[in-house]
Amino acid sequence: MRKGENEKIASRLKEARGMRGVSKALAEMCGWAQSRIGNYESGIRRIDVNDAITLSKYLGMEPSELMFGKDDSTPHLPCSDEKKLLCIFRKLPKNEQRKMLRAFNRRLKEINEFVEK
Repeated sequence: MRKGENEKIASRLKEARGMRGVSKALAEMCGWAQSRIGNYESGIRRIDVNDAITLSKYLGMEPSELMFGKDDSTPHLPCSDEKKLLCIFRKLPKNEQRKMLRAFNRRLKEINEFVEK
């Protein structure tokens, strides 16, 4: 793995940990010393596949996302709950759809602000 790639992985790890509000607890959850996470995030230590799997499990993401980033060009198929939500949404009048979008955006903003604290 090239140095640049290692830095990208380190950056994705830091970002994922921060977004989920997991600090020093991540090392504990993985059964590792805190220095190991620090070495990953500073790019000193390379993350192997097994460690990516372990980290991803606690970060709520796919190992491939940690290692390679999100591929937004890959078609995303909605899960069952998303399909139900879309079905309900499409039945609403246009003005109600806009209200629901605003409500979802407000809620997402609240959650993001809470996580950042």
